[in-house]
Amino acid sequence: MAQAGPDRIRRCYDRWQLIFAAPPNGTTLLTFVCSTWVSSAARQRLTAVAITLVTAVAFLPVIGNGWVQRDDPDNFLNNTGYRGLGPAQLRWAFSTFQLGVYQPLAWVLLGAQYEVCGLSPWGYHLASLILHCVNAAVLMALAVAILRRCKFMDGAGAGDNTSLYFGAAWAAALYAVHPLRVEVVAWASCQPYLPCTMFAMVSVIAYLRREGASGAGRVGWLGASCAMYVLALLCKAAALTLPGVLLLLDAYPLRRFSGAGRSLRRAVLAAVLDKAPFAAVGMFFFAVAWGG
Repeated sequence: MAQAGPDRIRRCYDRWQLIFAAPPNGTTLLTFVCSTWVSSAARQRLTAVAITLVTAVAFLPVIGNGWVQRDDPDNFLNNTGYRGLGPAQLRWAFSTFQLGVYQPLAWVLLGAQYEVCGLSPWGYHLASLILHCVNAAVLMALAVAILRRCKFMDGAGAGDNTSLYFGAAWAAALYAVHPLRVEVVAWASCQPYLPCTMFAMVSVIAYLRREGASGAGRVGWLGASCAMYVLALLCKAAALTLPGVLLLLDAYPLRRFSGAGRSLRRAVLAAVLDKAPFAAVGMFFFAVAWGG
């Protein structure tokens, strides 16, 4: 009878070990269940949905916000140019430098919101909340795409993919609910940063997908990446430095320069030439902003 307590504790510990702890072969019951009954794509989608819900709950109070006295009166309350999606409003959106900023696609999105809610601030805050939730899910997809190409993931199995998804989810969640995100979500005048961020991240995802393609697929993914870069710049100039980010990704995790030996200069030149369309687009938007 004296051993009943320790034996019971030992049995409980063994059950816990089976479910959660990794035995020498690295397979736990939890990992086995996830990898057997839930596909890899389904795990990623479910985790992205969870991140979106957490983000929505954290920022739900912004819907009750009013206008901010800084910039909002000039951008919305006293600005009739953006109100609607007619030809006059579209011409205004693509020609204005309101408050010194060129963001035509962002004005089109704001014009669509005016069609729905007029000058009621809740509609703009709701749109910002939705965009931020989408960005959280896209960031998780981007984190998965980057981590999957890292050297430590070479030869990874199903269990490692499960860890990858949860690691990417934590990164996306920490970004999404961080207090620094409050300004762009709760301030209507900062909303253009949200679609800019979304298109920039999708551009990076398309660029990463290009690395695993061949022939016309490589050209197609590069074109898609450049197109998303254009859309990002049409929302906000903050995406201007994206080509530099792509060069960093060429170095790691894509490792386009590793093992190049004497052809290192050629590999670097090829990577730089890949960015020529991005550089041309960036210079065009820089010239437009400078001329405005």
